[in-house]
Amino acid sequence: AHRLAADRGVPVGAGWVVGFSAGALRDPRVAARLAATLAEGRSTECVLDLGDTLRQLVVPKDQVVRRLLDVTGGSGEHTALIRDFVRGELGVISRSAGAGLIVEYTPEGLLALNRGTAGAQAVVVAEDGRVTAPEDAAPVLRHLGTVRRFTDAMQEVHGALTLEWVLSEGELLFVDYSVLGDDQVVVGAAGARI
Repeated sequence: AHRLAADRGVPVGAGWVVGFSAGALRDPRVAARLAATLAEGRSTECVLDLGDTLRQLVVPKDQVVRRLLDVTGGSGEHTALIRDFVRGELGVISRSAGAGLIVEYTPEGLLALNRGTAGAQAVVVAEDGRVTAPEDAAPVLRHLGTVRRFTDAMQEVHGALTLEWVLSEGELLFVDYSVLGDDQVVVGAAGARI
């Protein structure tokens, strides 16, 4: 997804796929190389994903090695996806709705939006291109063309999905995506099924 975003000119945060053994992580030189690599990002925190069920662990970068050893039981070989955790000013998600688009956003952040604990606002693009947006939607509307194009591109590749974004210092960064199940119903701002 990040390669597709880069190919389409969509900004992304730093991220790394790290294969490791617990023994290697205990080597101070290996730990120092990993720390130096993670320091290349724009944040002091990162998100660890270690599989389908152990995901979205927000960890200060200086604690990554210890956390990787803890969650893997300190043995074996593993792979982790490590991404910069950019809090930003807004958490944003987007998804297609037929020929339309729904973009939800909140200053409470992307994790709160994903977990359903945030009070979100929505920009709705109807099938005819008409846009309905709250008064505070200007930061999202500035990026609406990019969100639309990349949401469509990702859907072509992966099917029905929700894209996750963070607005940070005026730049909208693509972060991640989740595939939607067949039981999803998309409802517009007026409560009508889209």
